[in-house]
Amino acid sequence: MWKNPAFCKKRNQLFSRVGFSLIELLVVISIITLLFGFGMATYNDFNRRQMVSQSAKAIKNNLRLAQSKAMAGEKDCSAGVCGGNVSGCGNDNPLSDAEKSLEGWFVELTGAAGSQQINVYGRCGGTTFYSQALSILPSLTVSFGQNPLVFLPLAQGVNPAAYIWVSGFNKLYCLQITETGELKELGFRATCP
Repeated sequence: MWKNPAFCKKRNQLFSRVGFSLIELLVVISIITLLFGFGMATYNDFNRRQMVSQSAKAIKNNLRLAQSKAMAGEKDCSAGVCGGNVSGCGNDNPLSDAEKSLEGWFVELTGAAGSQQINVYGRCGGTTFYSQALSILPSLTVSFGQNPLVFLPLAQGVNPAAYIWVSGFNKLYCLQITETGELKELGFRATCP
C-alpha cells in the first residue's frame, strides 16, 4: 500500500494544499511590516511639515493684521491715547502732534526657544495700545531678522525689511517682508537668506 506511486502522489497533493509554509508566512509578514514602517515614517514627516508651515501661516496672518492696521492708520482714540479724549480723536486735545501721531504697528518676538510669543501692537507717542499675542508651539523656534518689525502708517512700508525663520523637526520655513511691506512665503528651504 505504501509503495503504490499513485497513492503517494495523491497523498502529497493533499498535504501540499493544506496551507502556507512557514517561510511564506514570514516573507509576507516582513513585507507588511516594512510597508507599515515606511508609511508611518512618511506620515510623521508630513505631520511635522504641516506643523511648521501652519505656524508660519499664523505668523503671516499676524503680520497682515499689523500691516492692514498700519495702512489704515488705525489708532486708539480712547482718552489719553493717541490724542484721544471723550469725543474720540480730535485736534482739541492738548497733546503735541508727536504724541498724537501713529508711530506704527509693531510685530515683536518675545521669549526664549520653547516659550516664544509674537505680539502685535500699535503705538502713539510711546503709548502702546491693542495688544494681541500668538504663542509659538514649544517644539518650534521662530527668528526675526530684525526685532521688532514696524509697519509704518499709511502705506509707508515696513522698517526695516526682514526675513522670518520658523524651524523645528529639522525643517526650515522662510517668510520675507520687503521694504514696501510685501509679504512673501519662500517656503521650505535648506537655509534662509
